Amino acid sequence: LIATEDSQVIRNLRREAEEAAGMDPSSTHGKPKTRLAIVRPFCEFDAEALPTTFTCWNALPPCKAASADVGEADYEDDGSYEVGPKGTLMSYNSNSTVGRALYEDFGDRHLFDLVGSDAMKNAKADVFLFYSQTFSENDVAIKAVDTIIDQFFEPGGWSQCFDNIYAIEANIPQELDLYIPSAQEELYNWVNGPNRQFEAAFRIIQSGEWGEYDGFYLMEGDSVPIKAHWLDVVLSEIEVNRPFAILGAQYDGDKWDNFYEKIPISLLHHTNGNAIYNTSHPLLERLVGQLEVEAPCPYNSIPYDY
Repeated sequence: LIATEDSQVIRNLRREAEEAAGMDPSSTHGKPKTRLAIVRPFCEFDAEALPTTFTCWNALPPCKAASADVGEADYEDDGSYEVGPKGTLMSYNSNSTVGRALYEDFGDRHLFDLVGSDAMKNAKADVFLFYSQTFSENDVAIKAVDTIIDQFFEPGGWSQCFDNIYAIEANIPQELDLYIPSAQEELYNWVNGPNRQFEAAFRIIQSGEWGEYDGFYLMEGDSVPIKAHWLDVVLSEIEVNRPFAILGAQYDGDKWDNFYEKIPISLLHHTNGNAIYNTSHPLLERLVGQLEVEAPCPYNSIPYDY
C-alpha cells in the first residue's frame, strides 16, 4: 500500500479474468441482486492486530465457494433436508444417512449453517479496510493493510468470496480520534472517534464512489465468525428481511449479569453496532444526519449505536 492520502483500491484481478473468460457462474446472471460492502473499521490502537482478525476466515470460510480451497467439509446438498426461508428445518429425508444425522444434530433448531450454496450467485461482496485516521501518518496501519492484501491474493482461501478489497480512511485528526469509556462522565466527546468513523463509513458507501451498494455490514475487529459460510448467511438474511434500515441483534452475552437490573432499558434493547446498514433507507439517513448535527455539542457523548 503506497503511503498517500488518497484511498487505495486493490481489485481482484483473478476473479475479473475468470469472469471475462466465462469461468465464473455468477457472470451469467447479469447484475447481482445484492451488493454488500464488508466494512472493517480500525484505529491506530488496533491496527497492528487487524491482520490476525482475518486468520479465522480461512478456518471458517465466508462462503461455500471458498470451502473447497481451504478443505472445509460440509453436508452435501443432496436433498437430505429442506430449509425454510428463515433457516428453519422444514423436513428431512429419514431414509438418508445425512438426513438422519442432521435431525439428530440439530433437531428443529434454526439451521443457518445449511444456507444454500448458491447464495453468492446473485450477490457480490467487497471488503473495505477502514482506517479512522490517515494512512500516510501511520506506518503500522499501512503494514497491517499490506499484510491483509497479501492474504487476499494468496491462492484459494477467503478471497474467493469477494470481488475487491479497498483501503479507505476517515481522516479523523489524531487528537479527535477518541474512545475513552472511562471518561464518559467527564468528557463529552469520549466516543468521538467511533461516531465520526461511522458517519464516514455511511457517507463513503452511500456516495457510490466505489460502486453501487445496497448497504454495508460493519464488522469490527472483535467481531469473529464462529461458523463457516457466514457471508452466505448474511446475504440470505438480507433477502429474507428486506426492506430494513438496520439489520442486527441485541447483546446476548453474560457480562451484564451482575448489574443487569441497573442497566437503562435503552441500553438493554439497543442494536449492537456490528450490523447491516441500508444506505438508501430514509430513516437511517435521518439518523446519520442527526449524528452529524450533534457532533459539536454534548449529545456527541452518545454512541452512534445506542
